[in-house]
Order: sequence, then structure tokens, then C-alpha cells
Amino acid sequence: MRFLNFLLNDMNQTGYTLIMSFCFQCGTELHSKVPPEDTHLRLVCPSCDYIHYDNPKPVAGVIPIYKDSILLCKRAIEPCYGLWTIPCGYLEMNETVSQGAIREAKEEAGISVENPHLFYVYSHTDIRHIYIIFTAVLDSPVFEAGPESLSCDFFQISNLPWESLAFSSLQAVLKSFVSLYPHYNNTLCH
Repeated sequence: MRFLNFLLNDMNQTGYTLIMSFCFQCGTELHSKVPPEDTHLRLVCPSCDYIHYDNPKPVAGVIPIYKDSILLCKRAIEPCYGLWTIPCGYLEMNETVSQGAIREAKEEAGISVENPHLFYVYSHTDIRHIYIIFTAVLDSPVFEAGPESLSCDFFQISNLPWESLAFSSLQAVLKSFVSLYPHYNNTLCH
């Protein structure tokens, strides 16, 4: 079937970009052009006028807090195998952002997150991701590494493994959290 012909492009440590070559509605080869009433170059079907919008992927995550520590997961998958991250991942279809963060926390760290609070939104345009990060106070320090995590561990907020964090975007999130932690400690953790 020729309707969808995807080419891998821009291979790097963060993944790849899929480029659609043929219209998924009629199978005609797509052309790059600026559609009428638009301002961006898009893939457009000359036969049926379908317009393909290449949009960023939303990533939901949570900073799990227990007392003066946060739970991090050591990645068991590429990219950044063996480095630390918060529980986070791509949203699934028909899932809210908070549901995605809760699911990722369960899948990657075996923790139950209740009442996550929106903390940070960041657009990483280089890799076409939008990060939506929540905070959540855990009732217990019990966790279990999931299949995408080699291990999980609590790190005191004053002693995070900065040199072993998986992504530069994660460093930005955690630096922001650390700078605001006294406020969060007073409002969320007590």
C-alpha cells in the first residue's frame, strides 16, 4: 500500500522525524507549499487539497516529591540509557495531560500519583516536543522500577545528580523546581 510512505530523517540522540510523502486520503504524492490563507510551508495534496500539519508531540511528566526528596528513574531505554529522569513520556490518544503524567509515574516508577499540580510547560522546538510537567506529593516512599527504568531512587533536592540527568530540558525543569522549592515545600508538602 502506497498511501503512507514514511521516510526516516534527522537521526540523532533524540529520535527521528517522520516525513509523510503521500496523501493518506488519496495516495497522491504530497508537495511542499504555503496553502491559501496560511503562513507556513506545509505538505499539501494537489489532488484532494489535504493539508498535512506537522505538529509537536506533547510529553507529560511528574516530579514526585517525598519529604525533601524527589524520585528519579534511571532510563532502561535509548536515548540516554542509564541516565536519570523524572517519570515522563508521550501522551496516548484520548488521554488528558494529567492522566498521561499519572500513567507514566505508574509505568516507570510503580507509584500512584494523586492530585498532580501543573508546574512547568516548555517548548523544545529543536526536537518538536512540548513538555507539560506536574508536581505531586507522595504519601509513601514505596516505588518499583518499571520496564523502562533500570532503577528508581530518591534524591534530596539539595543533592540531585546534575551530571547524570538524561536531558537538558530536564535540567531546566529541575533547576526551576529547586529555585522554587521553598514555596512548594510550604504549600504542597505540609
